[in-house]
Amino acid sequence: MSQRIFAPLYPRWPEAEVPVAHVTNAVHVPSWDSPWADRLWTEACGKERWLGDPQRLSEAVARLTDAQIWDFRAMERRDVVDYARRRLQRQLSQRGQSEEVIAAARHALDPNVLTLGFARRFTEYKRPAMLLSQPERLTRLLTDPERPVQLIIAGKAHPRDEPGHEFVRQWAAFVRNDAVRLRAVFLEDYDMALASSWCRAWTCGSTRRGAPGKRAAPAA
Repeated sequence: MSQRIFAPLYPRWPEAEVPVAHVTNAVHVPSWDSPWADRLWTEACGKERWLGDPQRLSEAVARLTDAQIWDFRAMERRDVVDYARRRLQRQLSQRGQSEEVIAAARHALDPNVLTLGFARRFTEYKRPAMLLSQPERLTRLLTDPERPVQLIIAGKAHPRDEPGHEFVRQWAAFVRNDAVRLRAVFLEDYDMALASSWCRAWTCGSTRRGAPGKRAAPAA
């Protein structure tokens, strides 16, 4: 399929010989990684790690200690929590919320708690409201005193996607519940700034055996 799509760029080439094997979604990691990721990967693999044979990178990363990986993840989580707090405060201010509510947002989330995130376009096939199918159970998970979990939800729907708009409304209603207000936040107006924050927190190679830039699960 990719060779067929790109065939017009190579009008004299047989389709089977068009030099495009496949196209995948990706990011340019040197542009998107965080200062913490860049520092750690530089320490492990050197500043020129993006050049040459990538096979050696996995071995270099494998030599990092558990403490180094843990500290890296903790700093990334702290940054994304700080960003979410600032954005939430601005969001509440724009909505005309009271100073008391805005001040409380400074303490939303906890940088030392397992953090799960969902940040993407809200549309039916992505199932953005799947967690809300059992809201009581989700509330229990978020408020467990011994094994706490917290959520950062962000996204927007296409202007003509009414089911997507309904998913947004459902999440907005859920996070207004006093029981979960500090454990779950919904960030409106998903944009490139938020996407960049997400990518830096959760895409920059947080797996012990993975090479720098290898995508990790969306949990911090």
